[in-house]
Amino acid sequence: MSYGDIWEVVKDTVAFSLNQRRAGMMLSLTICLSTWRLSPYWTDNIILNRFLVRAVEVSTNSKRVVNALIYNLLLHGYLHALGHVSELRVGNWSTILQGSALARST
Repeated sequence: MSYGDIWEVVKDTVAFSLNQRRAGMMLSLTICLSTWRLSPYWTDNIILNRFLVRAVEVSTNSKRVVNALIYNLLLHGYLHALGHVSELRVGNWSTILQGSALARST
């Protein structure tokens, strides 16, 4: 799957499970020194740290592991972009939504 494909799965999962969607969101790939999110919550950009993804890609031969990492990072950022600021709540919802997406895909 491409980054764009995973991004669409993230948006569809949130729309299906939480009935929330934010139009106009863009996905940006960048290289940065930090592992945390760079974009403020109020922007229309989800920034994915290309350096972090590349580090995982070279440490595993499993495309599924890499896709799972990308999905998790994008889901986390998207939930914040929807206005959910609490890290605890976003972390809990991420876990629940990942299970929901996995259940729907099998």
